[in-house]
Amino acid sequence: MKLDLVDVFGADGNTGNPLAVVHDAAAMDADAMLALTRWLGFSETTFLIPATDPGADYQVRIFYPAGELPFAGHPTLGTCHAWLEAGGVPRDPALIVQQCGAGLVPIARDGEMLSFRAPPLIRSGRLSDTERAEAARLANVPAEAIVDAVHANNGPGWQLLRLRTAADVLAVDPPRARAGRHRYRAGRPASRR
Repeated sequence: MKLDLVDVFGADGNTGNPLAVVHDAAAMDADAMLALTRWLGFSETTFLIPATDPGADYQVRIFYPAGELPFAGHPTLGTCHAWLEAGGVPRDPALIVQQCGAGLVPIARDGEMLSFRAPPLIRSGRLSDTERAEAARLANVPAEAIVDAVHANNGPGWQLLRLRTAADVLAVDPPRARAGRHRYRAGRPASRR
């Protein structure tokens, strides 16, 4: 097993979104993947396994400290980069195809630049009054500043709040640590013999 630490979206080291990418992870089960993700402490850790769909170049499982995600953006780009750097050879050098929980995600390559079109939404539409109030509370946004509140879920479960003005956006001060927001049992990573 090989572990890469990838700095996604950063022009210089330690300036982007950190991502851990575990290569050759087929022997790991979901519990071991989750335990390693928690131990590493990044927002996401990905695990490369052989593709089961004949249209894919590789398959990835994406974990965050409270579970598994079917899709996420920076893990998609960072995992593709790590797979290519480790010697992965796509069928089409200009279009890498990733298999993940959301299905197949084509990733275009233009030199060093990687890009993708997000998978279709699995949930859209307005938030309920309860969901809107909870999203406002979690983001520490005053209710009167919210113009619209919608689901934009293509895997991670995103909810979007559109605010009245740029000044309202700049005034948002979300909590830095949300104790108890994601509760999960502390555990140790599986041992390797």
